[in-house]
Amino acid sequence: RHAHHAREGDLLRVNGRTLNMQTVMGYLDALWYDAGLLTSLVDGCLVREAVDAHGIEASDVEVRRAVDAFRTRHGLASVATRDAWLRQRGWTVDDLEHEIRRQVIAAKLRRQIAGGRVGAYFTRHRRQLDTATLARVRVADRDAARRVARRLRPRGVTMAQAVEEAIAAGEITPTSSEIETVQRRDLASRYARAVFAASPGGVVGPIESASGWDVVRVLRVTRARLDAPMRELITGLLFDEWLVARRAEATVEWFWGDAERAPARSGRPGPAR
Repeated sequence: RHAHHAREGDLLRVNGRTLNMQTVMGYLDALWYDAGLLTSLVDGCLVREAVDAHGIEASDVEVRRAVDAFRTRHGLASVATRDAWLRQRGWTVDDLEHEIRRQVIAAKLRRQIAGGRVGAYFTRHRRQLDTATLARVRVADRDAARRVARRLRPRGVTMAQAVEEAIAAGEITPTSSEIETVQRRDLASRYARAVFAASPGGVVGPIESASGWDVVRVLRVTRARLDAPMRELITGLLFDEWLVARRAEATVEWFWGDAERAPARSGRPGPAR
């Protein structure tokens, strides 16, 4: 750093060819079509602002415990496996500790924002927090979905068997097939009513979705209860609500890029430059 003379707008030089910030911004024009990324940039600023306002810090002891937990979760117990994992990402041990510290501070902020409202949120939204585990196949048209449903309804026929038989018979070309666990709140109201009214093993469909027609076998329905994972989930939901409200109130100034597009996507518009 500072070993060679460079103009303020220069970013790097490769084999004598200099890349300046104006050129880089041209490469990054596509970012202005990614609303999620723009929102994340604003959210990051709002989170840092809240962390500073609340004076939230992570102690070295907290970070060490979190790092140990991270290494256990990711199978990085030995120094050799940890170092190999870091090399794959171009990280150092300090980089890992910095990232974990950031995560610890963010978790503290979420808990502080949620405060004592978790129980009340659960009471109000308990039904929407029920979960169902589904075997689902999605096809492009309703008639094809009906054919899968007919094959699936006889007792003892699995979703995989029904789909394989329908494909072999040339009846369907599935766009996707999977087993997934969803919460009632994740589904459209009509979809949710059909799924959560079914008994385990029941077949639901065809149900229209955003990208086709679904046939579903309901494997399991679990009613929500306020255990530790649910408390963590609700803490995150309350934090998300807070972040949406803060974003709506924020004044955002974009200093580069498409100044007309960006403010409309995130926060109240400030002066664009």
